[in-house]
Amino acid sequence: MGFVHVHLIPYVHDMGFTHLTNAGAQFILALVSIAGALLTGRVSDRIGRRWPMAVTFTWRGLAYFLLVLLGLYPSYWLLYAAVICMGLSWSSTVSLLATSCADLYGRRGQGSVFGIVFGVMNWSSTFGAWVPGVMFDYSASYQSALYLNVMVAWVASGVILWIGEWWHRPQDVLSPAV
Repeated sequence: MGFVHVHLIPYVHDMGFTHLTNAGAQFILALVSIAGALLTGRVSDRIGRRWPMAVTFTWRGLAYFLLVLLGLYPSYWLLYAAVICMGLSWSSTVSLLATSCADLYGRRGQGSVFGIVFGVMNWSSTFGAWVPGVMFDYSASYQSALYLNVMVAWVASGVILWIGEWWHRPQDVLSPAV
């Protein structure tokens, strides 16, 4: 997500879109992000964490792929499709990871475990902003960084499907009532 935080606005501007269009796209991304987190949390409570998390990373990969296409064929449709896909995945990972930590380690350990996970996510986001910047400095294009993001997101989705469901695992953690 580091790419989106740091490089999306200049990337969209470089594609010839106005500042107003760029701001509107950012607003849509933020609104869809809220809806995506709420929807994903509700769905994951019903069917488990694995499929919603895999779909979240699939949406993220699709968003980056649409941004690649936006660089080749600038259009409002591609821009808004990309930000909607990105918005669906933006905050969904946070709610899914928080509940997964609670599922795996119990509510007593959730704060500590999720704190570590969230710290790693922030460092990864920092790295995800720095690497595309370096790639842009050497190539004067974001295309290779976007392809890298597509690959990472879709590999993450595949890994999540491969590791199996962890939601219904029995926990070895004492309940708060004990």
